[in-house]
Amino acid sequence: MTDSQHKDISFLLDRIEIQDVIARYSLGQDSHQGDDGNILGEWDRTFTPDAQVDYSAAGGIVGSYRDLARWMRGDASGPGSMSAFSNWQHMLGCLTCHLRGTKRSLAPTFMRPTGAGRAIRRLSTSTRQERSSMS
Repeated sequence: MTDSQHKDISFLLDRIEIQDVIARYSLGQDSHQGDDGNILGEWDRTFTPDAQVDYSAAGGIVGSYRDLARWMRGDASGPGSMSAFSNWQHMLGCLTCHLRGTKRSLAPTFMRPTGAGRAIRRLSTSTRQERSSMS
């Protein structure tokens, strides 16, 4: 196998692993609906301890995945940004992935219904940036 072929196969394997991480992230959210806020049980197996997430494109926070869990689900000090919703389902879209050495940067698309509490009339699409250290 040539070096070029090895790099191509390595890139594809890394990309598949990243897609699996996105799926585990989504299942972690979707498997814990309403009052069941135990997403950290899933996310501890999804993110590395030093992972940083950037939800600023969706009006959210930049910080650790544990900060994100508190922002979304709340804690003893108060409700989170998703506390008003009893159920949800992730819709995974196209994934843009950049691999450089050991750094991975990706931007999956997400769909966000507009007009909470009403029938969905339109969907707006944004990009969420997530960065994690993967070995």
